[in-house]
This record gives sequence, structure tokens and C-alpha cells, in this order.
Amino acid sequence: MVVAGQHSSRLLRSGAVRVLLSVGAALVPLAAGAVEGLTNPIGCDDIGACIMKVVNYVLALAGVLALAAIVYGGFLYITAAGNQDRVEAGKNAVTYSVIGLVVIGLSYAILTFIFDALTKGGGPGGVR
Repeated sequence: MVVAGQHSSRLLRSGAVRVLLSVGAALVPLAAGAVEGLTNPIGCDDIGACIMKVVNYVLALAGVLALAAIVYGGFLYITAAGNQDRVEAGKNAVTYSVIGLVVIGLSYAILTFIFDALTKGGGPGGVR
């Protein structure tokens, strides 16, 4: 049978509780506003703007990767030298990369529309 005092002392000896307590103690001054001059490294004021900023960075990175895949597919196609497998691989790389760019563009448009509708309360015509 475990007595309440024995159980709590075992919890206090565990490393996880110590880590949680030390992290919580370190965050108390931040929550209380005791740290002055703390700058926002992200540069956005609310959670919606931060989410949209992250989405824009991810979509930009995906676009760069899709463009690199188009270049790679073109390289495969140009250097195929009559090898039908490489010609097909190059064509597929370019085709799927263009499809990826279209999906990236559509996802940006959809996410921007949803974000604007949620934050500004309007649709495409700006009706509230």
C-alpha cells in the first residue's frame, strides 16, 4: 500500500517534475511582465498574423522547392540523350512540379481568403 507522503516524495525526486518546476519558475517573471525591453523577434502582434506569417514562409519554401524540381526535370530531359527512361523521368518531374506550383498557389489563395474572413469578418466583397 502506498501512503500519500511516500508517493509525493517519489514524484519530487523524479527528474521530470524538477524540469517542469524550473521551467515554470523561469517563466513566472515573463508572465508577470517583469522583463522590460523584451522585443518581439517574430514581428507580429497577434496569433493570427503569426500563423499567416508562418504559412507564407512555408508556402514560399515549397514554391522554391517546386521551381528547383522543374529545373531538375528540365536537366533530366535535356541530358537524356535518347534514353526514354530519363525523358519520361524529366517530363514527369516537370509535370508534377507544375501541378505542385498550382496547388501551392491555390492553397495560398484559400488560406488568405479564410484568414481574411476570420479576422476582418468579410467575404470577397468585403460585406460584414
